Amino acid sequence: MLLADSVVLVAALLLIFKIIPQNRYFGFRNPKTFSSKDLWFKANSVVGKGLLVTTIICLSGLSLLLLTRKILPVILIYFLGFLLCLIPYMVLIILAVFKVKENN
Repeated sequence: MLLADSVVLVAALLLIFKIIPQNRYFGFRNPKTFSSKDLWFKANSVVGKGLLVTTIICLSGLSLLLLTRKILPVILIYFLGFLLCLIPYMVLIILAVFKVKENN
């Protein structure tokens, strides 16, 4: 999980600093973001900031859950860890969609 979160952190920084140009493989891709380079960079910068915050939340939560491994059952730790990572990412996707619609 640490390796995956490290990759997401690097991706977030690339998006925040507007290093990634429009492409079909990496970034927040939809017809609206492809319609304008300016919108592409704005949307992906917002998504990058969200990814950064979300990944920090996920890592922090997982770290706290690992500290409780002697108290909580392992299956509960996995379930809570899954929720801690899934919910912020889902919120980020919803916010990104609204941000793109707002710039329409």
